[in-house]
Amino acid sequence: MGQVYTHGQFTWGYAPVVTGQHRAYWGARTIWNGRGDMDIVHDRQSILATDKATADRLVTLLNGGVLKAANKRLDALANRWEVTPSGSNEVTLYEDERVRLIGNCNGSHGYLYVTAQLLEEA
Repeated sequence: MGQVYTHGQFTWGYAPVVTGQHRAYWGARTIWNGRGDMDIVHDRQSILATDKATADRLVTLLNGGVLKAANKRLDALANRWEVTPSGSNEVTLYEDERVRLIGNCNGSHGYLYVTAQLLEEA
């Protein structure tokens, strides 16, 4: 991945999808009880990127509609029992040509671990 920009260590998120193949990753351990939106806690987030500008690009995309769309998809998946707080299956919550957001509850009964990958090239 070359030189790496981090804000702390990549501690939070769904680690299996942090492969080093993309220029930036954002992760969080969110609170989710099976209904409604995931609650993103400010001190349970991590970012890993080649540089600060790339990290900022990913955060801008997430705040620009990706997280809202992911919450909508999460609600649809939960209504079909394809994701539950006690489950441990990987689900794609959002994907387009720029960003992929993947999550897994890991059987935690209240957390949803999510990681976004920046798919855009430099």
